[in-house]
Amino acid sequence: MRFLIGACIILILTSLIGLRYLNNQTTPFSLLNKIKPEFENFKNKYNLQFQDSLEEQYRLFIFNENVRQIEKDNMDSDQGFVSGTNKFSHLTSDEFKAKYLNRRQKPTSNIIDHQILSSQKNTNETIPESIDWRELGAVSPVRNQGDCGCCYAITSLGALEGLYKIKTGKLEIFSPQYIIDCSNGQYDNSGCDGGSSAGVFKYVLKNGINLESRYPYQAKQNKKCLNQETIKFINGLREIAKGNCQEIERVLSKQPVSISIDASKLQNYQSGILKKCSKKIDLDHEVLAVGYTPDYFILKNSWGTDWGIDGYFHVSKNNTCGTCDDAAYPTL
Repeated sequence: MRFLIGACIILILTSLIGLRYLNNQTTPFSLLNKIKPEFENFKNKYNLQFQDSLEEQYRLFIFNENVRQIEKDNMDSDQGFVSGTNKFSHLTSDEFKAKYLNRRQKPTSNIIDHQILSSQKNTNETIPESIDWRELGAVSPVRNQGDCGCCYAITSLGALEGLYKIKTGKLEIFSPQYIIDCSNGQYDNSGCDGGSSAGVFKYVLKNGINLESRYPYQAKQNKKCLNQETIKFINGLREIAKGNCQEIERVLSKQPVSISIDASKLQNYQSGILKKCSKKIDLDHEVLAVGYTPDYFILKNSWGTDWGIDGYFHVSKNNTCGTCDDAAYPTL
């Protein structure tokens, strides 16, 4: 009985939240009827089903608000990229952030002012004007993290896969599930609740990394580490000084790099170069830098190939959205 009462209370609260959202909107129902066919196509495309008619109406309002925001953003020539509807268009910005942008923040005690070592500085070093590690066979297929907040694991393993390819000539697919299950509670990693690439590199340095074929992805966290047969091949890691885009580009000319980003603008991203972000930067997502051109970084996301440019996106190289504020890479 107590469970039933609790469930009823939750249902009532959810309904009230939905109704409050609807009541706060200024969109006439006549305009919603006009967008309803587009919403039906959207639902069919992404195979979405809602609990009841109230939630259906609630999601229709949100979809309409997102479409209006997309139209507004596309009129802003300074934005640099094209917005469009995608599989996140039925979510509010808060829902999107809570579900997909949960990179674990580093404790204050772990934040240091990393200086570039003299051995890293080379003013006479010439780097290529552009590079794309996909063309060099050092990038694995785009993953979809699903409901597990493990962007840090997928991103860091992308950097490890690239370095392993450079070292051995073979592209191995490493296991994010191994990192989720086995590094949980170590080096500030928390399974499906976030972590950091630097923490993953520290764990792999000590324990090695497993193969996807031995430890398949489940998009959830298991209670224990199931398979500890690992490969050890790195001898260290480095974190790049905050704001040093040139150093990221220099390292990226030699190997893929894990970076953090304020991803709030990515909910509606479709194509183009992200050039504009919020005034207050919140590094809430990790992605893999796989290349650059004279104008932008090429970044690999973990939201599947049905998002962005087949799972990738482009960001201008002037530290847009904090892309140069927290980067790390493994070393041989």
